[in-house]
Order: sequence, then C-alpha cells, then structure tokens
Amino acid sequence: HIQGVLYVETPGGTTEVPIENAGGSTKRIVAEDTSRSTENTSDRVDVRLIDKGTKVVARADPHVLPSVDATLVGLLPGALGGQPPPGVRPLAIDAGTARFAAIDAAVLSAGAPALAPLGAIGATADDLTRLAPAQRVALETWVAQGGHLMVDAAIGATITGLPAEWQPGSDGRVAAGSGEVRATNGAISRGEWSGLVEPVPLAIQDENNGQPDALVSTLARTAGVHATKLAWLVFFLFVYVLAVGPALFIGLHRSRRTELAWIVVPLVALLFTAAGYAAGQSSRRGVVPSQGTVVETGAGSYATTFVGVLSRKGGDVPIQLGDQWVANAPTGDDQGSAASFATASGLRLQRRFAPNEFDVIGASGPVNASGRLTVTAARASGPAGVSGSVHNGLPYALHDVIVVTGTDAGTTVGSLAAGETKSWSAAMAQSAPGLPVEAQLWGLNPSQVFGYDPSTDQAFPYSAWTRAQAGSRQVPGADDRHAVAIGWTEQYQPKVRVGSEHSLHGSTAFVGRAPITGPVGNVIPYTLSVVQGDVVSQAFNSNRLRSNGGSVVVRLALPDADDGGRPLDASRLHISFPSNGEVWVNGAWQLVGPANASGPGSAGSPLQQRPGVIRVTPGGSSSSGVVAIGPSTPTIREPLPVGAITGGVVWIRMTPSGDFGLGTFKIEEVAP
Repeated sequence: HIQGVLYVETPGGTTEVPIENAGGSTKRIVAEDTSRSTENTSDRVDVRLIDKGTKVVARADPHVLPSVDATLVGLLPGALGGQPPPGVRPLAIDAGTARFAAIDAAVLSAGAPALAPLGAIGATADDLTRLAPAQRVALETWVAQGGHLMVDAAIGATITGLPAEWQPGSDGRVAAGSGEVRATNGAISRGEWSGLVEPVPLAIQDENNGQPDALVSTLARTAGVHATKLAWLVFFLFVYVLAVGPALFIGLHRSRRTELAWIVVPLVALLFTAAGYAAGQSSRRGVVPSQGTVVETGAGSYATTFVGVLSRKGGDVPIQLGDQWVANAPTGDDQGSAASFATASGLRLQRRFAPNEFDVIGASGPVNASGRLTVTAARASGPAGVSGSVHNGLPYALHDVIVVTGTDAGTTVGSLAAGETKSWSAAMAQSAPGLPVEAQLWGLNPSQVFGYDPSTDQAFPYSAWTRAQAGSRQVPGADDRHAVAIGWTEQYQPKVRVGSEHSLHGSTAFVGRAPITGPVGNVIPYTLSVVQGDVVSQAFNSNRLRSNGGSVVVRLALPDADDGGRPLDASRLHISFPSNGEVWVNGAWQLVGPANASGPGSAGSPLQQRPGVIRVTPGGSSSSGVVAIGPSTPTIREPLPVGAITGGVVWIRMTPSGDFGLGTFKIEEVAP
C-alpha cells in the first residue's frame, strides 16, 4: 500500500498530486503542468513519488518530445476502434505532421487542462454520448478555448451529443467558441488518417506585453494599493530639508547649543523615516484581492480571470482555483515561485511573495454562468451594414455593452438590465487607423490603449479583454463572419479564493458570439488564423501582424455560400494577400502571382493597379515583386485557382517581410 505525493517538476513550476494505491494494483495518475510558460523551452521533467514521510519511493526523468511542426491528436476509444493509435501521418496540407495518442476516461476526467496539449481530438458520435458530465464539460471547454474536434459523422447529419450551435454546416465544419467542430464523413472509421488532420491555429501573442498595463494598475488600485501623489512627496521632502537645514541651524545657533546637531539631525531623520513608513503602510490598509474576468457564455462556457494580490508581510499565499481550472501567466511570463497542488475542489496555487509585493495571477477554467449573453446578427444589402439584437439572459445588469462585427465595424449598446433585449446596428468604419474597434467603442485614445497612459481606469476594459484573448487561437480583429457582444458587471465572483478571502473586488465581462447571417456581397467575409510561422500582433497597431522571419501559413475560413446562396466557386473569385506566395490546390502548393497566373495580371500583361499599390512583375525594381505607394501594404491580387477552396477553407503560404496588415487579405467575387 502506497500513500504519498507525486511531484512533477518542470522549468515552469512544480505540480503535486496526492495519491493512494493498494499493493499489487495499478493506478493511472494524470498530472498537468499548469505553469503555461512560453519562456521555458527546456524538455526537462523530474517525476518523484514520495511517501508520507520524505522517502523517495520512485523517481523518473522522462524525455519530452518537442512538437515542432507537429499537431498532437487525441483519439477517443470509438475513434480507435480497438486498434492502437496510427503512426505519424501528414497533415491535410504540407505544413507538418500529425501525431496520435489514445485518450481514455482518466485523461478526460482530469479536466480541460489535461487536454490542453492537444491540437485536435478525433471521436465518434457514440464517444460523445457516452461521456460523463464532468468529461463533457472538459471536452466542451477545450473546444471553446480553441481545440478542434473531429467527429466521424456524415456531413449534414445531426450529431448527438453536441450543442445545437455546434452542429457542422453544409461544408462539414462550424466555429465553436474559439475552436471548431468538423465532420469527417466516415474517414476515421475507414482509417484514412493521412491528410485528415488540419493544422491547428496558433495562439498569437501581443508584442505590447512589455508596455505599462492598465489591467495591472487598475487591479492594484481596486485592491487598495495607492501610490502617494507627487505633490505630497515634494512637500514632504521640502519640509524635511527645511527641518534639518535652516530651521535646525537657526534654532541651535540661537540656543548656543550647536553641538547638539550630532544628536538632533539623526533624530529628525528617524522621525521622518517613521512618518514615511507609516504613510506607506497606510496606503496599503484595507487591501483586498481584486479581479478582472472575461466569461465566454454559451456552449463550453469558461472564464479567464486575473487576480491582483498584495502580501503585506510576505510569505506563501494560497490561491484556490475552481474544479478543472488552470493557472496561466497574464503576460506569458512565469508566475513567480508558484507551486500547484491538486485538491478535491480544484487546483491550489502556493505563491511566495516578498513583503509588500503586488502581483497579478492569471487563471482560466469552465464556469456555469447561470445564463448567457445572446447576440443575433444579419447582413443587409446596401449601406445598412449588419444589424441584430442582444439579449441579457444573465442575472446581472450589464453596462458598457458593445457589439463588434469585424475588423472595422461595431456599435455601442450601452446598458442592459437582466432579461432585457436591445436592437443594434453596426456600420462604423474605423475613425482612428490602427486603434481597435473595441477601444474606440469604449472611448479610448491611442495613449490609453498602447501603454503611454496606464493611470486611468478607463483603459481597464480593453486591457482585460485583450489579455484574455491573448491565449486563444484566434487572431484579434480578423473575423468578419461573427458578431461578438461584450458587457461588464461588478456583481459576478469568479471561482477563485485568495487565502480566506471569498469576495474579490473588480469587474467581469460577459461575452456572447454568433455567426452573421444573410447575403455576403461581392467581398467574401472570412475568419483568419495563422497555423504556421513566427508571428506576433504588432505592438502599436492591432490590425497588423509582424513576422519574425521565415514562411507563414494562413488559414481563411469562408462562409458556406455566396450572395445568391450558391456554394462558393473559386473560378469566380480573386484573392489578395500581402506578399508573393502560394495557395494549397489539389494536394500541392501552387504559386499565385505573375509567374503562374493565366488571367489579367499575368507576366507580360498590363500591370494591375489598386489604390495605393502597384504590382510589378519579377525582375522589376522590387525584389519582392511589389512596390508600395503611400502607406498601404504591398498586395498581390490574382484569380483564386480552381480547387483552392477545401471544405470552406483557403490555405495561403507566404514569406512576408516584417509586418503586414489584416486588411490586405481579401477574397472578392467578380462577374463571370
């Protein structure tokens, strides 16, 4: 009989799992590395089993395989069909390989954090119907946070065990939160693994992480941490200099006791030091943990929360998270010397603080939001843009409600009482280039958004929103196919407890998402994601990405049909993107540009011109094949090759030089 603790130590931290196992039996233990650090690239893992005392019963030093250009795919029992996982297989496009692993009940029961390393999961409909409630929560949370679920069902068939809004469309796929559900049309049961798995979108980090952050400063003020105003500091120093200088000199000189200066000066210094210390301590009295939270409502609802903690005396501070929650650093850095412990009620963090240290701890996990923020959206022909309604089905009143419908469109709804519904219409073009729509709708200026002025709480909603989105696999501002409603309240408490404090002060945003229905017009909307490449969101322009070198593979997910309700036909479409590149066509990369185009713009034909951009053929004055005039990004515009749309997706491989704008990706329908 063994009773003790299993320690799993990685460069990002230590996880402890209490275990008990009868002699002669075998038990599988699932332990997740909850550090989520992006800075640690070491593959070192130390696993130790320690009994009740301090004796190391067993120890292992496993080697962790790197996952460069590999998508890890978990397979549920029905998808395996009693067979071992297949070997390494090529992805659906030439952008890496797929590696497969069996997923059993123990892994699913460990919650969404145990599924986090997986890019995709394969299952049958029977697998879904057999899930226990906790396992279903884990799977749906994983999908909503960006996972891709492949279900071996016929395209167009209703899949039992999936939420209604997650039923795949006529192209066999549907967006599910930040993730996707795709019907494989029997390919899994037939064992057709080669080319079945698509590369999974990458999480795009914000290049602005090093700038002063309104999230951190607002959480500090909400927690009760207040910096002394500069005027008071200047006055304090003035009085001190006056006391130890002219006042002391005049007083001792008049009393003819100048030798007392050796005693009085140190006493005055001690007095002012004590006063300064008392003032500093008073600025931290009444400090309570603070929070800023973003809750994604609907199927797979989950929360991302940031908790501000101040420790006056220092030492270990316990932070209890909810069931199936995981810690994640809000800026991609390590969270100090935090250790994590698995408990019956969820993960417990033990964070060591220095005296009077303030820090922000990030965490995320599934929630039961007791309702949802429901948004509907439909396009209208002509200049009317997109309109719809938003319904507050939550038990909380919401304020600062906005609806975002793409890169450059959105509207302000205002306040929504519990149970209230309001109509909205969005036709706003960006008034400040590079300033995100959300920031404009919340009334911010560039200095508040990009870190020049973090002192105002007005920037908190946008800062918390963007921090919560930083870990998702969606490119911010690159989705013209869905409407996103966001509203704030101070009445919600996240599933986090700091020490003995159950109540956290702060604000929570509730989010609702919905597809935009109706005619699409001649410019086809898409959802853009990056599946390969070293790319970050540009620090001072949210509508631009920056490539740090090498090739970049982009995925454009398109709607089912065009303006007339017909399936999209590549022969009627033109594509624009920011550099020379290739499109995946019928199993191979095909060059798009002058060297391979057969229509207008091919080599030797008159140059095509677009506003601000002129394209030249290879051998011209630009080595990249494009020349920019004015502020625009160089753009390729060519007919989309026939066969380039695969299951409603267009794949582009390019080698951009530096940064490139999201608005330079465009698919347009042209007259036949």
